[in-house]
Amino acid sequence: MQQPGPEQQTQLTRKPLWIAIALIGFLGVAGFGIFYSVDGGWGAVGLPLAIGGLVLLPIAIVMMRPKSALFWAAFLLGLGLLGASLIGAPSAWHTVFGTRTTCEVTEHHYSSSRSGSPSYHHTLRCAGRTLQYTDRARNIGETGEKVDMIVDRTGAIQPITPSTLSTAKVLAFAGTALSQLLILVLALTMPRLNKHARSARKVTT
Repeated sequence: MQQPGPEQQTQLTRKPLWIAIALIGFLGVAGFGIFYSVDGGWGAVGLPLAIGGLVLLPIAIVMMRPKSALFWAAFLLGLGLLGASLIGAPSAWHTVFGTRTTCEVTEHHYSSSRSGSPSYHHTLRCAGRTLQYTDRARNIGETGEKVDMIVDRTGAIQPITPSTLSTAKVLAFAGTALSQLLILVLALTMPRLNKHARSARKVTT
């Protein structure tokens, strides 16, 4: 039985490290939508984590599978996962941890960015809790009005409107995330032909 060479032994020794880096990169990209939905400007923290994850995951893949097309698959899927997380991760979170609650609008105001994009900021009283909600499309209610919201039981992220909760968004996010994990599994499990096997295959063909 052929023993692995020094280079192969080094790769085997470092594989757990690259697996850990790949998983950290995956979580950084997949979790971007959650960071973006947390009160207090956590989106500014989530963005560099997501970009770092977008870079780290393909690098970890190529370190485990040198000269593999899985590098580009991981990178392109990472871009897709970044968008799917921003759109679908909050819906996925609220599908698990959200509760439909009638809230009272206690305060609201309007602001606009330098580009002119509007933002409608609301302070809500929901089942004894004071929550913040920002909508970039519309004002959901005047002060004193009652509105239905999907409220996170854990208090981790902002509430969303029932119309925002979308099964299609959840499925898109879950499908993209699972596809990215599949790339990692393939990088770990796909057999790679050694030089002798490749030479033998060329001779037989």
